[in-house]
Amino acid sequence: MSVYYKPKWNKLLLMILIIAALLRFVGTKPGYNQYHADEGISYSAASSMIKNGNLDSLRYDYPALVPLINYVFFKFVFIPAKWSQYYFTHISEIIDGVIHIPISKLEQQRIFQVFVLGERNINALFWGRYVTALFSLGNVFLIYLLGKKLFNKKTGLIAAFLLTFNYKHVINSHIGLPDIYNAFFLLASLLFAVNLWQKPTRQAYLLAGIVSGLSFSVKYQFFGFIPIVAVHICKTFQQYKINKDLRFGFNIILTGLVAVLLFFLINPYHFLYLDRTIEIVSEVSRKYAMGTKQLNLYPFSYFFHIDYGPVEFILIFVGILLALKRYLKQTLLLMTVIVPFFYIIIYYSIGGFYIRNFISTTPLLLLFAGLAVWQIFELLKRFSGSKLAIVGLCLMLAATVFLPARNSIINSYYYTKPWGYDVMRPWIEKNLPKDVPIAAHPFDARNLNITNKRSEFEISGAYSLAEHKENGAKYALMNLNWAGNPFYFWMSYGFDDLKLYWNKPIDLMNNTYHGIAAEELFRYQIYTVTKPWQAPDTHLIVAKLFDWPDIKYSLVNEYNFDENEENWAIYGKGKDSGIDFRYDPEIGQNRPGSVIVIPAGSKSSITRISSPLIPIKEEHLYKIAGFLKTDIKLDSDEREGFIRIDFYGDKPDLEKVGIISSVSSRVYGTNDWVNKKIIERAPVGSKYLVIGFQTYVTNRTKIWLDDVTIEESIDKVKDITSESPYIKTKIDLNYLYPNSHGNL
Repeated sequence: MSVYYKPKWNKLLLMILIIAALLRFVGTKPGYNQYHADEGISYSAASSMIKNGNLDSLRYDYPALVPLINYVFFKFVFIPAKWSQYYFTHISEIIDGVIHIPISKLEQQRIFQVFVLGERNINALFWGRYVTALFSLGNVFLIYLLGKKLFNKKTGLIAAFLLTFNYKHVINSHIGLPDIYNAFFLLASLLFAVNLWQKPTRQAYLLAGIVSGLSFSVKYQFFGFIPIVAVHICKTFQQYKINKDLRFGFNIILTGLVAVLLFFLINPYHFLYLDRTIEIVSEVSRKYAMGTKQLNLYPFSYFFHIDYGPVEFILIFVGILLALKRYLKQTLLLMTVIVPFFYIIIYYSIGGFYIRNFISTTPLLLLFAGLAVWQIFELLKRFSGSKLAIVGLCLMLAATVFLPARNSIINSYYYTKPWGYDVMRPWIEKNLPKDVPIAAHPFDARNLNITNKRSEFEISGAYSLAEHKENGAKYALMNLNWAGNPFYFWMSYGFDDLKLYWNKPIDLMNNTYHGIAAEELFRYQIYTVTKPWQAPDTHLIVAKLFDWPDIKYSLVNEYNFDENEENWAIYGKGKDSGIDFRYDPEIGQNRPGSVIVIPAGSKSSITRISSPLIPIKEEHLYKIAGFLKTDIKLDSDEREGFIRIDFYGDKPDLEKVGIISSVSSRVYGTNDWVNKKIIERAPVGSKYLVIGFQTYVTNRTKIWLDDVTIEESIDKVKDITSESPYIKTKIDLNYLYPNSHGNL
């Protein structure tokens, strides 16, 4: 029996660390693309230190510890290795005298930038990711040590196993951001707080001051201090119970002084440029809306669906309850970090929107899940014996990590594949005609070397197929990373919206202007570069715009609104948002009478007034035209109001988008009546057409709709997307409607 019950724990730990290392180091190159704004805090800041010959990170939005760590690794590991590689690969030129030793200073600088650091510091980018992966592996080891000290070795091992497969820890091991380091030094602070608890010597206080100072030097977060202070207070009152002498003590003052001194030593340039530091940190504070005091439950939805999975999520709460009963002091110590962290991130600020912030506390939560698993195992062993309990433990662990492990493995594997830009660039060069205009975001055009005449592709500007065609574009390049920016509105909600937003509200997002417009462009794709959503990168789609054939139509229906709204009805889950569609008997395009929308505020604009069901013939073209008018003249980045059409089958649900849906362009630049048109082919299986009148945002201007006509082609029309160059690649909507900010 003992062979089942007493495995070699050190061997299990080694196996866990090997798996963790594989998941973290595989995929660091190429990993996420090189354009993450915050990644400069690691590799770029360290490179600046080396090139400038000082320890100024030139980044004051974060403390300087992460750049310093990378500086040490760069200077003493990666740069010497790269110079050795240079000499080794050029040994023949050195022997022949082509390369003179010592190398001249000017040539040395050129080689250092081009060969050692790489173009645009590309080598340093990967070095920074290797260092991040190393610290992520360190997190797995530290959570084992913390679990062992607080609970037992088995709980520590299980927690390390769970953290090995945690999706956010794996994905952020492949990007040089500060969150992994933040988790590492927070765990270190807790470990030294436990050490202080067990042996409250002056040396223990000194070490606690060092690690808490290091923790604060990663992200200006004070959570590493709290458990140390809590332990000291606990020890002080324990001593008071013994000798009735209540003394605060010099040791804790020493801890604080050491932490402050260390912070000064690590961040001298932050104090040298104090005004600039205060200005930048204040901007970050405003970005996080400190003082919001509004509960955001979105992070729990993310944990449940993506990061932890349902089983692990539930086990965390089970573990907390068990720990409160059996390990009260240890649990309270962990809660000195968890509770204030969650208070600040999900209530006092909007930090919960940036889901990677929770990388810091995930190891602590997984400790409780590990405890729950072990306690369940002990219960199984008591009733069924060791062999069956071991089988149960294995099945339970498999079920617990299945979802996060799947996400993590997909991430690591696909991060070994080339960046989206690198795949798209040669295709653009070979296949995109140089003499045709293309709609593209400036950032994408620059990184793909697009030299064509270009029109805008912007969130607040031209976005839809109709708007691109109005600008004269023949092709459109869509970057789904930024195209998904309008769909973050649901990532902040409280109990009132829990039912609506707990599951990602796809039906809301694809009913908005940007949702319909993006999915309409998907239908005309000719080349697509994507990875699974678990490996976020630059997901790119090239669409070829078109003109339907000039054919004969017949008028099948019209709505003039001369006397009333003609049975148009309001749809959309947002109809309780206060948006008011009504009949206006005084204003009209030709004659008095129209439909008007009165603006109001809401999270998303999906409320619309729609026509009755209009019977149609599948595979025929339909031309829908209507006149729109805004109350005020809008700028091009304030476009407002549009017509939409939806094709439905036998059982239409007008609350949802149709089999296919299309939108007109929006109104701007005039407050006169403007004619808007949509031409679309009824897909196979469609029976009805519904016309909708909708706003883009909900609080900008009054908008009127009048004189809507519906024309039907005399003959059937072939689906132009059924032939080359069009392709039918299915687009994962997790790109467009992300699970978190940038899916990161």
